[in-house]
This record gives sequence, C-alpha cells and structure tokens, in this order.
Amino acid sequence: MDFNKTKLIAAVIILLLISFAMSLAFYNELPDEIITHWGSDGQANGYMTKEIGLFLVPIIGLFITALLLVVPIIDPLKKNIQSFIKYYNLFILVMLGFLLYIHAITILANLGYDINISQLIGPAIGVLLFFTGILMGHAKKNYMIGIRTPWTLSSEKVWDNTHQKGRVLFKASGVICFFTLIIPTQAFWFILVPIIVSIIYLFVYSYIEFRNEEKK
Repeated sequence: MDFNKTKLIAAVIILLLISFAMSLAFYNELPDEIITHWGSDGQANGYMTKEIGLFLVPIIGLFITALLLVVPIIDPLKKNIQSFIKYYNLFILVMLGFLLYIHAITILANLGYDINISQLIGPAIGVLLFFTGILMGHAKKNYMIGIRTPWTLSSEKVWDNTHQKGRVLFKASGVICFFTLIIPTQAFWFILVPIIVSIIYLFVYSYIEFRNEEKK
C-alpha cells in the first residue's frame, strides 16, 4: 500500500470512529425515538428508534466509503481514475466530513438545542457540491465517477467538455447553497433547484455536443 493510500485509510478510519463514538457517547442522553429527517421547511417529519436512527449515518458513511474505495480498483478504466486520484481521495474525505457534520447537528437537535436545520445544512451541501465541481474539473473518462451519459461515455471530447461545464455549474450550485444562511425558509430553491437544473442542462449539453461531433 502506498503512503498516500495509507494516509487516506487512516483518515477514513478516524472519521468513522468519531462518528460511531458520538453515537455511543450520547446514546443514554437521547429519547427512545429520535428525529432523523426534516422537510424543506425545516420541520421534523421523520422519526426512528434511537437504536437504529442514532447509528444510521455512521453505517451509511461506512458503506459509502467502502464503495468509493473499491471503485478505482474495479472500474475498467481505472488507469484514467489514477490520473485524478488525488482529487478523488479528497472528495472521499469531504463526503465523510459532510456525513459527520450531519450526524452532529442531528444529535444536537435531538438533545433539544434550537437548531434551524435548513440554515445549517445548506452550507454543508454547498461545500460538498463545490468539491464535486473540483472533482469534475479533473475527472477523466471512466464508468463510475462523473457525468456518465451515453454520449460522454462514447467520446473523450464530449466527456471533457461536459465535465468542464459541470465543474462550473456544480461550483456555482455550491455557492448558491450558502444563501440558506440568510434565507433558510427558501432552502428548496437554494439547494435542490440549482442541482436539478445543472443535471438536466448537463444531460442535454452532452447530447448536443455528441451530435455536433458526429456532424464534423
């Protein structure tokens, strides 16, 4: 195992252990049923027993991390992934940090602290989207990471052009998410709408780029 991979695994283990440790540390202080989901209006609308809900995010983090670590090994174009592995590994850590943050504010909310979930989750999603944009700007064609449409997977040029557009759009979407700090009641418009618009645009853009390439 190379040194960089060793540091990545060590950081992943530390973040996961912190997440599980938080669940154990506050287990006896939380009610038997805890809030695990909030609506776009910031109101609680989903509950679970603490035996399940308190460990849900750490377990999700464990499975997501395991999947992300396996992807560079099993992808048929793994050589391409190695060309941007530094940014991919950073994204894994950002994803785990995001889940740890969500776990922390969920625990605080269930401990009775007055927390505006919409206001706090927007910036976290913004950071995640911004780093997704960074990753897209460096991603080379592969089958598991990035904007995988039939047209990006059929052409290196379409892949590169689409991901350069995606780099800008996802970074911009990330910045827009920070507006929830000012107007948390409009979290739906600041978080979901930019993401949906970006995905639709990139899907259509990749098709148009492919058609234009065919005409040349």
